[in-house]
Amino acid sequence: MLFHFIFFCSELFLNIQISLMKNTIKQTNIEEQNVVFLENLMNLFFSRLIQCYSDFVQIFRDKKSTFTQFTVWMSKELEKLINLLYNQQYITTKNFSFSIKNLQILLNKSDDFSSEVIDIRFQIHEQLELILIPMIRSQKEHIMNTLRQRHRDEKWIPTVFLTSERLEQFFDEFSQLNFDYRNSFQPFLQTNNNTNRLHIDLAPSTLQFTKAYLKFAQDLYQIHFDLINHFIVEALIELIKLHLKYFERALKTSNEPNFKDFIMENVRFSLEYLYAHVEKLFEPKIGNEIKFFRKIHQKLTKFEQLIK
Repeated sequence: MLFHFIFFCSELFLNIQISLMKNTIKQTNIEEQNVVFLENLMNLFFSRLIQCYSDFVQIFRDKKSTFTQFTVWMSKELEKLINLLYNQQYITTKNFSFSIKNLQILLNKSDDFSSEVIDIRFQIHEQLELILIPMIRSQKEHIMNTLRQRHRDEKWIPTVFLTSERLEQFFDEFSQLNFDYRNSFQPFLQTNNNTNRLHIDLAPSTLQFTKAYLKFAQDLYQIHFDLINHFIVEALIELIKLHLKYFERALKTSNEPNFKDFIMENVRFSLEYLYAHVEKLFEPKIGNEIKFFRKIHQKLTKFEQLIK
């Protein structure tokens, strides 16, 4: 009899909390700027969750059997929160980088809550997994489609910079992606003796892919967790494989030595600088799946054999 009464009391308490949580979410102004809305919503939601946990523990501290009810309730509230963000398109396949920023706010707040109160990371990750897998694949396909188009239009000529200011602007774009741009591009930077113009011995499609690949990798790094680890590795490897496939096709279309040398410069940059950067970035996070990254380096030998 006592057990049923305690169960009823805890259910009543949690039902009251549901109403309070609804009111908490209503306090946020959905018309606010995106980041402001997300920050306010996360602060209010997790503050309410902390208060609820504290009250529950205090009231039912001697009734450990009721704690399962609390964890089930909390899981449902987290699911409602994620559904709200998804339905309001704060997490969407249509704008990947925008969604990543919003997910970072959610994951950071859940990490703080996990460190200070009770670990909810697995619950958050489990609910985000089904949303993130199609998002990652959709963004990968978007980059692939863009890459295909750029390679169809590629003339395989160096990228020219009309002024030193334009080169610095170019470097700044890669600096924002945390890429060691000076050491990475320096071996390919040349000056035309006739025009005195700077150029990089890399095709425009290579540089465009580099920027897209670095941004994609940076976004994935920000929201990485174990349940989506395989899908992150899969996406990054599929992209670099497609990029290299277009170099292989180009090499097979001509026997002209200068053309082949130029293509090989693009191959070396892509593997020894771009891909090596992303591999080093993810190595501490991806565990045994690093072996799939390392296999890609073997492709350089295959390219070197193609130009003999």
